Amino acid sequence: MEVSFYCKYPKTPHTALNLYRKGVLPGSVERPKVSKLSVSDISKPVRPYFKSICRFDDVYVTLLRLVMFSSVRGFGADDLTLTYHFHAGKHLGYELIKKGIVKTLDDLFPVLAKYRIGLVDVVKESANTMVLDVYECVIM
Repeated sequence: MEVSFYCKYPKTPHTALNLYRKGVLPGSVERPKVSKLSVSDISKPVRPYFKSICRFDDVYVTLLRLVMFSSVRGFGADDLTLTYHFHAGKHLGYELIKKGIVKTLDDLFPVLAKYRIGLVDVVKESANTMVLDVYECVIM
């Protein structure tokens, strides 16, 4: 059953983003806010596009989230978790640029989709500001 659900979704990131913009794909609904993050909150990823191209995506994402969650869990601070994620993402960005994988901002979007990090959509752009939506983010 699960495979047939995901197979009906497009296999290109551009088509998936269009379906997210229209509210067709799951994920456009805001997740319920929780006061404290638990294992059950991170072990049910909703990533229909990535699941359609890799049937084990939910296993991969759950494992990554569990490792990240448990690595700071011992400190008992959700703020530390957010700081850890911020710095991990920042370091990833630096490494992508340093290794030449991302040379311009336009390179970033296909790279994030290729490595199954997330689907990035530009919501608003001006000379000095950019607002992005990230769908199916590997982190949360």
